[in-house]
Amino acid sequence: MKKFEFTLNSLLRIKTSLERQAKQKMAEAVSRRDKCQEEIKDIERRKDMARKTHKSFTAHEYLTFSRFYSDLERKRKNKTQELEEIEKEIEGIRQELVAIMQERKVLEKLREKQYEEYLVEMGKEQEKLVDDMMTYNITIA
Repeated sequence: MKKFEFTLNSLLRIKTSLERQAKQKMAEAVSRRDKCQEEIKDIERRKDMARKTHKSFTAHEYLTFSRFYSDLERKRKNKTQELEEIEKEIEGIRQELVAIMQERKVLEKLREKQYEEYLVEMGKEQEKLVDDMMTYNITIA
């Protein structure tokens, strides 16, 4: 009896590998997004702290505070833009991952169907073997 061999097994292995790689890319992108969100929160905390410590300033202190606050605001805007780009990247990876997973599932269903056909064929071969043995036994006797 021959061993079951899925005809598209190499393609299934490739799709499984691509899925694993896409999941890794997704995890990395999510990690970068989380880090970026944390940096934005940190900048917001620093801005809030700067506002709360706001007291009467001399002109020079006000100028320094204004520059510091403007710098924080610029950093927040840059990080927010970076966050939006990461979100777009995550969405692209998500769509890619869904497509790969669908292709892999189709291949797995095809493999199951081929395996069922293999089992039916093996059953027929076994029946034929038993019939041949019975016929052989009858002709000998």
